[in-house]
Amino acid sequence: MIILRNARIFSNGSIREGKLIIQDGKIKSIDFSVNQNEDNSIDFYNEEVREIDCERRLIIPGIIDIHAHLRDMDQEEKESFKSGTIAAAFSGITTVWGGQWALRASSGERP
Repeated sequence: MIILRNARIFSNGSIREGKLIIQDGKIKSIDFSVNQNEDNSIDFYNEEVREIDCERRLIIPGIIDIHAHLRDMDQEEKESFKSGTIAAAFSGITTVWGGQWALRASSGERP
């Protein structure tokens, strides 16, 4: 279980202070209570718990980029399909869609 404390969480169109609880790789709960140090609702029995102080950093859902401009294969010195998608992932973008060219670039097919 991972507890992300002292975070600003974007949820339902607004940003609120709270903590996010992750269990088995999924969000178990989001707690916006005033006293975030109380863990009455969390079952800690027989479970390793890792706590992270987010220092008021923002937690937002993954971003979907439906109009990505990944470089073509003739400009790989600037960016490749692989380096562009890795950069997107490090920026919080969880899905990239570059249209038909992205499909061709990932397969190595030339237009």
